[in-house]
Amino acid sequence: AAASSFPPRKPLKAKITNEQHSRRDKFLKRQKDARFSLTNHSRNSIVPQIVSKNEELENEEGGDDSSAGASIEGISKKELKLLKKREHWSKQLCTPEWMVEIPNNLKEDWFVLPRPEGKRVILIAHNSKTIARTLSGSILFIFQSLLPGGHRSSNRSSNRTSTTILDCIFHEADFTFYCLDMLFWNDYSLYDSTSDFRHYWVQTKLPEQSVLEVNIENEYSIKPVPCFDCDASGLEKAYLGRFCFIKDGLVFVCKEASYPLGVTPLILIWKDESITRYPVVAGDEQQSVVLEARKCSVDSHQLVECLSFVTSDDPPIKLFESCKRGKLRNAKQGELFRFSVESVGYAEDIDNKVAIPSVSGIKVEKQCSKVRPAADSWSKIVAQSALRSGGVNKITIQDIANKVK
Repeated sequence: AAASSFPPRKPLKAKITNEQHSRRDKFLKRQKDARFSLTNHSRNSIVPQIVSKNEELENEEGGDDSSAGASIEGISKKELKLLKKREHWSKQLCTPEWMVEIPNNLKEDWFVLPRPEGKRVILIAHNSKTIARTLSGSILFIFQSLLPGGHRSSNRSSNRTSTTILDCIFHEADFTFYCLDMLFWNDYSLYDSTSDFRHYWVQTKLPEQSVLEVNIENEYSIKPVPCFDCDASGLEKAYLGRFCFIKDGLVFVCKEASYPLGVTPLILIWKDESITRYPVVAGDEQQSVVLEARKCSVDSHQLVECLSFVTSDDPPIKLFESCKRGKLRNAKQGELFRFSVESVGYAEDIDNKVAIPSVSGIKVEKQCSKVRPAADSWSKIVAQSALRSGGVNKITIQDIANKVK
């Protein structure tokens, strides 16, 4: 399958790496303009939708799959249900960009958190039970917790109709949920609150609710992830400090940010070989990327449907285009595929004076598992390339430390 033609590609250069700064400024401006509407949206749409979808899919978990053979446009009902479930739940939490530039105001306006190793989950306490779902929509656990709305006991102040939603990582080594962020607490929306306020509530509300320890009423421990101001002292604590979980990188959070859904440059992930067991995606020596199939066009000569393969960014970035042949002959819109690439960089569009994200030597490897929640973002692809090459584009802990002196 032949890739679409792109302008001549050039390596990553420092002069074009201000794109993350630019996106961050746009996100903050858009956030200020949309804060009022987000408040109403979160109260009237997001939370009721999450709760109703949670109950609907919970009832379907053990449902009858006898209709799995029926198909709609080549997609079986079972496959379609999995795709819709993944599409819904993968959009309910934010997806941090990877740090490819160090924010100018990192010391004054950002937090830093050690990221626990484990599965990212959305924790929903409602209707007298607590459900942990992965970003593919699969139920990890259903249990009793002392989160508001998460326990059947009627003698507590939070009644069975209360709702609490947390952004967590499940750390399998100690069977603990580590809370990264708080979206909804006892029917109070925090989507439009600043990170500064939300992280204060994470650090105070969880201990107040007695969810740190396991007992007969609280079947899993739910603990706040330590959060530090991103000055020299805070960075050192997050990077070198010893915690009760295995570290898997650092998370940097803009204090002004409301809770953003989807890929965002207001929350950043950074990793190196000292702070994670997996600094790069495991696999062959050649870098691999995961892209989502999108309908593109039809070959007018052979009437063969073509697909474009894009990142998870908003708007998505097209990195490959192919007719449905070979390993892609059964590819369907919305499915995820793993590709190998030789190098990552930018093609320069001289006429429009813009740099276009591009990869070279791209080859399809295989279709991804249905439990994979989303395609890679462009920032992840760039950061993984820098980590693999160890070149000038790699951001070191010393680079970050110099910024916060």
